[in-house]
Amino acid sequence: MRTFDAEERWSREASPTPIEAPCARRLCGSSMLASVLAAVHLLAGCAGSAPGSSAALGPAPTTPAEPHPVEDRRTFAERAPARTRLLAQIDPKALPAGNIGAVVGWDAERCGVDVEKSISRVQIAVAEPAEIRADILGSLTIEDVGCLLEAEPDGGRLRAGPLEIVALPRGGVRVATPRALADGPGANVALARRLDQALSRSGAAAVADLGPADAAIELVATVTDHLEARLSSPGRSDASLAGARLAEALATARQDGAAGLEPLEIVAAPPDGLVMRVKIATDAALAVATPLAVRRHVIESFKVPSGSMSPTVMPGDHLFVLKDRPGERAGRGDVIVFRSPADPRQRFIKRIIATGGDRVQIDAGGLRINGRQVPSELVGAEHVIPGDGGHPYELWQETLGERRYPVLRPPGGPAPSAPGPAPSAPGPAPSASGPAPSASGPAPSASIDAKVPRGSVYVLGDNRDNSYDSRHFGPVPVEAIEGIAAVIYFSIDTNGLSRWDRIGLPVR
Repeated sequence: MRTFDAEERWSREASPTPIEAPCARRLCGSSMLASVLAAVHLLAGCAGSAPGSSAALGPAPTTPAEPHPVEDRRTFAERAPARTRLLAQIDPKALPAGNIGAVVGWDAERCGVDVEKSISRVQIAVAEPAEIRADILGSLTIEDVGCLLEAEPDGGRLRAGPLEIVALPRGGVRVATPRALADGPGANVALARRLDQALSRSGAAAVADLGPADAAIELVATVTDHLEARLSSPGRSDASLAGARLAEALATARQDGAAGLEPLEIVAAPPDGLVMRVKIATDAALAVATPLAVRRHVIESFKVPSGSMSPTVMPGDHLFVLKDRPGERAGRGDVIVFRSPADPRQRFIKRIIATGGDRVQIDAGGLRINGRQVPSELVGAEHVIPGDGGHPYELWQETLGERRYPVLRPPGGPAPSAPGPAPSAPGPAPSASGPAPSASGPAPSASIDAKVPRGSVYVLGDNRDNSYDSRHFGPVPVEAIEGIAAVIYFSIDTNGLSRWDRIGLPVR
């Protein structure tokens, strides 16, 4: 019998800007999407700046960098690895103050390298499932790049973690995973064309096809005097709905007097997209204030460390969470992030099952709200979650009002909402500070019959036998709700491979 996941607590994304050396050594391979969605990632907390850092990239360039010849851009795309999903090209002159060293977090002074003068451009390709290639063109040598990435000799080559460093025959240095070292068949024509168009407007741009192939989300990001990210999903309304929701949250925060949001603009782009613009801050105080204001009032990024909400959200998922008055907006069926009633330093993610005034009854017959049975339907007898050790589950679908969502139980177990075994005391989270708490609240009895107080919600995990939730610590006050989970923007499995099919999935 599976038990409570002791690593269940949630944590904010906390990669700093500039990117720390360990991430630089990997060329941020595991955070590739975060790097591409730099504006959203920065503002939502995945790369929040600390006071005193070079959060402001410096004054905007007085003149845009000259676009590179079309032939050069097309040659790069034509030599990209197979199954390329992302293409990017960066001209240091296109970045405000040309500070590419600060952006990637390289300790150039330690290596005696003038990064800005030594790099003419960087071309990046990312392919499925987890291949990455970066061609660093200019006068940098292999030894220079090896020093910047803290590489080690390995069989006549330099290696930095999973990446190898080799010289390019046409000049420059290539840093890539082994399968991406050799020139490939190239990116698809549509992706290459979008990069060509983006680079005709800016010397720093990225394009990507994210998510599953049959519902890809198209991204175009460019840098001039502002960073602009355009997301669209042809044939789907998710992106424009997200844009409208974010724009509403931003407008509400400004009406409430939130300071620091002036450089940010979010607009829906019907029928299937959104546009986010962030003006490059020349004032260091504003550059720090804007990310903090966005994370507090609009949107924040979190990563999932446990399987208590599988299969809705899984370990390795990175989510955006809406922060616009979540205590007022959250209702039955919403997936929320909240502070633990037992220890406010801890954050959990669960689904709201009932709200203030509701009566919750859970027994061997299932889940009842106000005396009415919550319908559950068995949809899969042997469901296996990738990376979960091959444990089979029964996959049920529970219907709460207009919400339908998956619920996991062990094979042959009771109904999906029946209480499971008492969990062990929760252990320390991977990055938790302070002492680990003991188990709070009584263990669930054979049945539960509880009245939810006004101003509170009752929460359960979708992985019902592997969740520490209101069956153990009781209802959650609405003021403890920090946000409503909205969308999975990035996901990696236990092997560090990108789960492209989960990118862009709304959390429902």
